[in-house]
Amino acid sequence: MPFVRTVSLLGAMVVATTAGCQNASSPSQGDWPTHRVALEDSLRSFADTLLAAEGSLDPSRAARLNDDVEPAFTVVGQQEYHMTQDSLLKGLTAAYAQLDSNLQVFQGIRVRAFSPDLATLVMHGRSRVYPKGGGVMRERSTGTFVLVRRAGGWRIAQSHITAEPDSAP
Repeated sequence: MPFVRTVSLLGAMVVATTAGCQNASSPSQGDWPTHRVALEDSLRSFADTLLAAEGSLDPSRAARLNDDVEPAFTVVGQQEYHMTQDSLLKGLTAAYAQLDSNLQVFQGIRVRAFSPDLATLVMHGRSRVYPKGGGVMRERSTGTFVLVRRAGGWRIAQSHITAEPDSAP
């Protein structure tokens, strides 16, 4: 049975936005500022896609945002992981099965395009995670992502997420 990828509306927007820059030839030195603005807009759309994927508790949707060419080295707190889409899918499936919902709000998003195919994304936010057993886990977090552009759009190549308890209501 062939593997079929589904694309969310936000994912389609990211693909459409990045396709315009992907099909363009490499920008000249004079065109780079304009090209970078378009790239940074597509990266902000990617951040929205990442937020929607994690909020949906759909592990396959979230795993598809990881780079499938090179395994990513990810640090979450003090834990280090070498991740592929498959290993991420397994981990997210187990984690999401224990949750009723995952509500996240990004209060600050900074993007920086270094080239047409390499960028960083830094996001600061708050999350409220509701386990199936009841209660709520509140966290403040900062995620730093190195993104590479592949044929299907932006993908996470490396990430580092730091989280701490949040006492805000």
